[in-house]
Parts: sequence; C-alpha cells; structure tokens
Amino acid sequence: MTNGEISAVLERIARLLEVQGAISFKVRTYDRLAMIVADHERPLADLFAEGGRKALLALPGIGESTATKIEELLTTGRCGRYEELKASLPKGIEELLAVPGMGPKTALLVATKLNVHSLDDFERALDEHRLAALPRMGDKLQAKLLHGIAIARQGQDRRPLGEALGIAEVLLASLRALPQVARAEAAGSLRRMRDTVGDLDLLVTPRRLKDAAVIMQAFVGFPDVREIVARGETKASVRLRQGLDADLRVIAPKAFGAAWHYFTGSKAHNIAIRELGVRRGLKINEYGVFRGTKRIGGKEESEVFKAVGLPVIPPEIRENEGEIEAATKGKLPRLVQATDIKGDLHVHSTWSDGRATIEAMVVAARALGYEYLAFCDHSQSLKIAGGLSVEELRQKHREINTINRSIRGFRILKGAEVDILADGSLDYPDGVLAGFDIVVASVHSRFNLDQAAQTKRVTTALRNPHVTILGHPTGRLLGQRDAHPIDLTEIIKVAREEGKALELNAQPDRLDLSEHPLREARAAGVMIAIDSDAHDAASLSFVPRFGAGAARRGWVGPNQVLNALPLAELMKRLHP
Repeated sequence: MTNGEISAVLERIARLLEVQGAISFKVRTYDRLAMIVADHERPLADLFAEGGRKALLALPGIGESTATKIEELLTTGRCGRYEELKASLPKGIEELLAVPGMGPKTALLVATKLNVHSLDDFERALDEHRLAALPRMGDKLQAKLLHGIAIARQGQDRRPLGEALGIAEVLLASLRALPQVARAEAAGSLRRMRDTVGDLDLLVTPRRLKDAAVIMQAFVGFPDVREIVARGETKASVRLRQGLDADLRVIAPKAFGAAWHYFTGSKAHNIAIRELGVRRGLKINEYGVFRGTKRIGGKEESEVFKAVGLPVIPPEIRENEGEIEAATKGKLPRLVQATDIKGDLHVHSTWSDGRATIEAMVVAARALGYEYLAFCDHSQSLKIAGGLSVEELRQKHREINTINRSIRGFRILKGAEVDILADGSLDYPDGVLAGFDIVVASVHSRFNLDQAAQTKRVTTALRNPHVTILGHPTGRLLGQRDAHPIDLTEIIKVAREEGKALELNAQPDRLDLSEHPLREARAAGVMIAIDSDAHDAASLSFVPRFGAGAARRGWVGPNQVLNALPLAELMKRLHP
C-alpha cells in the first residue's frame, strides 16, 4: 500500500467517527495522522520492510494503536477498525460524505430517514423533493447538495494529478524493474500535467520484441491490478484497485517517439500535427512518420516535430490552443522549469498549523537548492489553524532573526498568510502588516458570497499596499469544492495595476490557478508565485513536482515567476 492509500483509510476513519458523533479530539487525531502519513518522504511500506513495527513507531505522532493499523494495512490490505466502523453505519454513508456541503449529521439523517445509500439514491431523493421533509433542508441547501453530487461524481471519474501521478509512478517503477523492459514512460493527460486524470496511459519498449508477452503477463499480475479488462499481444487494459483504469502498450523501439507523441495527445493537438504532415505529403501516426510506405522517422519524439518543420513543443501545452501557431512563427516561450525556482514564498511551521519547525523546513529547502523561504503562518482569525496573535508574531520574528544570524547563503523571510475578511479588510492592522517581507492574502471563509461581492472583497485586499501575493485565488479543491464565484479578469486587472502577484498554489488538490487564468495573467504581465503552501518539510517538493508543470500548462516563463528571482533581486522588489 502507498502512503496515500494508508492516509486515505485513516481519513475515512476520521469521517466515520464524525458520523458516529465521536469526540472532536479523536477525529482531529486521525486527520493529523492521515496528513503525517501522506506527507512522509519515504514509503511506509519500505520503512516497515526494513525495520518492522519499530520503524513505524519511530515516526513522529505514530503510537501503538496507529502502528497496528498501518501494519495491518501493509500486510493484509485491510484495516479492522475501519471495517468495523463502516459496518456499524448505514450502507453507502461514505458516498454521501463525498458530496461537498454534506456534513456528517446530515449524511446520517439522509441515510436513515430517507433510505439513501448511494449518489443515485440521493439524486433521486432530491429530484423527488423528499429532503424537504427533513429539518433545516431549505431550497438553497438542496440546490447546493445537488451541485455537490456532480462534483462528487467528477471526483470518481477523474483523480487529482497528485493521486494519479503517485499510482503511475508505482506502476512505472514495477515495469522498469522487469529485465525485459528497456524503457517505460507515462503518456496521456498525466504527461500533459492536467490537474485531473481520467485514466493512465503507459508505454514500454522491450529489450527484444519477443518479450512483449512476458511484459504483458507481468503487468496484469501486478498487485494493484483488480480486474483485467482486455489483454492482447501488445496491449492490456486493467482496472486498478484504486479505481483508475490503466492501459499498457508495448511499442517497438523504432516507433517509440511517434507513439509517445500520439498517446500523449491531446487529440486536437494530434489532429493538427497530422494535418501539417498531410500538407507535406507525410502520414503521421502512432507507428511513425511515413512518406508513402517509407518510414522516415518515429524513433524519437523530436522526429515527429522535425518532420512538420517545428521545434519540440513541450507536452504540457499540447492542447491545440495556439502552441502550433507559436511554434510555426518561432515564438514558443521558454517555459519555467523546476530548476528555475529559487525559493518558496508560502510555507507554514509549527507556529501555526504546520508539522515541522522553522529549522527543519530550512534544512529541506536548502536540500532543494533554495536561497530563501517565507514562513507565512496563519493570521489571528483562523483559530482552527492556530492563527497567530500579534504577540506570538513578535516571538516568531525573534526566532527568525536568531536563525538568520546563524546561517549563511540562505534567508528566512518574515511572512504571514493573512485572512481576507468579508469586507476586504485584512486580519492584521497595517502597522503589523508593515513588519512582514511577504503578505499572502487569502480567502478562507464566506465562499458563498456572490461573484460581485467576492470580487470586490478580493480587489479591496489587493489594493492594500502591504499585500504581496493573492493566495490560492479561486479556493478550489479538486474533486471536493468548486472555485468560489469570482471575476478573475477583474482580479488580474487589479493585480497588474497594484503590482501584486497571483499564487499558483502547488498543493496537488488545489493547483490553483489553472492554466487559462495563468495564460491571462501572463498576457497581462502579472507575476506568478509558485508556492507549495507546505505544512511539513516533504511538501516543499510540491513546487518542483506539481507547481512547475502546472505553470508550464499556463505558458508561464521564469521571467514571470516571483520566486524565480534570486534573493537579492527579490529583496529589492519587496523593499524598493
């Protein structure tokens, strides 16, 4: 089991305990454990294989009870406590809990009073207006829940990039470990770094063509495979135990580049490339580049682009949304890369709701080659996340000053993630805000304001002279919560006028902003901060792992990334 799967079980236990009405401390404990497991830098399966139960108990926050559950999951794939909780509650309760806006008490009420045990049951109950018979079920809430069903279904059909990438990496590692495999790569929307992924497309080249059958046999027998959907000599389709479908194709080395291009897509991009080929008397498909019956390319992906007179177009922007025209004119932008990033401007520490100290975060940041880190712990109103009072801020700043004096070649920046209140004012007075290097202003409440009010709220905050960055601008959580209604064109306009940056929050369940607003911001000349919003040391990797790819989808170049600036240039910009 992967860390993500173990974490998901612990989180499910937390949700089921909520339905049971367990004390909040117990629920929060499981939520905290789920985060610890999900964010641990090493697979717990490896730790357990090396050191057994003792290795699990050595992890921070893991006690005997949790170690027992993790050991059970790693050895049997099951958890008795989770199964026991699930059996004690109405059938299908977890499906209902997946609906945004559905609290544990409401889910239990709907399941028991209306005999609702699935999303389909729930949708029928809403269509038949049966929820009106339950207390506190007004029209507004019912409309919200109906929309929530659509979001929950989308979450079942498509997975956030971070989840899909983790699953794919396990499969690719297993394929690459086979002696018969010369090369294994991911294609499809995963390679294009789309924020959600519907299924996995994997390609391998064998060391010998006759090894294809052996590779197929191994693939369909991998532990993650729950069901074999189809299987042939060079292609297999399987359903994974995580609920995703995966296709594996065995490709001859001479055609790998053409196949990788073809199966990466998008479909519209592929059609446009094939049309360019037709104009040159070429046929381009997954088997290669042909002039008549003669193969003239296809071993490398670059040969496909060269055949139609283009430079290699980065996979993240292959959507037929202007990339081919730009490449034709020699105007493809240089896209940001993970190696361009010089620091992270939005991280948390144990001063608020983080799970690592400032020192531990700095060690991890330096290991990434960073020059700086901005600690943006929560502001005072967000009590649930340990928001800091003004006095606590002073103590934190004294700690930062002490650490900064003791290190060379690295700078800790004083920051805060400050709540944007409903009227657009900020959660600290201007006199306090003036003492920060970085102020990330974020919406954490009142998501239900209408578009005009939400937009005015945010633009008012952006006009505060002390704000540096607008944090996670739309508030979306992939598969869990839609973006709140907001006029991003107006937000981008005001950000440009005020010289403020917009955040690309690299948390894999956010990836907020998405590619089209990023392209709009890029065209307007607005700076982007690619931040991890990390709450522990391992999550600093979200920027190179997810954030850079998401930025590339938005055509963002290094010259438009605030945290691609070297420290000296950044400080001049922050304190002109």
